[in-house]
Amino acid sequence: MGLYEYELLKFEEKQIGRDWGTLYVNWENDCIWLCNDLSATWAKDLLTKNEQMKGKLKRLCIGRDLWKSLNPLMGLRQGNMAILRTKPTNVVESLAALESIQFHS
Repeated sequence: MGLYEYELLKFEEKQIGRDWGTLYVNWENDCIWLCNDLSATWAKDLLTKNEQMKGKLKRLCIGRDLWKSLNPLMGLRQGNMAILRTKPTNVVESLAALESIQFHS
């Protein structure tokens, strides 16, 4: 019965830097936790190239510094007013189902 609610998370070893074995995710209830020791390169690859993450990830817990490195802001000036625009390479733009982000230290 329990496996009916879970889906096998599929990713290649090169997406996270090592073999994680078998992971099952309930996309409706589970929160994916990305640790601070995960490199920004691997985190970006996992979140932008893994079709399951891109289309189904609803809840993410991630280190604030790692999140900032994946979603840099670009400041622009127009007269006396600063305007912030996100770069088109931001990871958050590729996560279609994302509903909530929590930050850990």
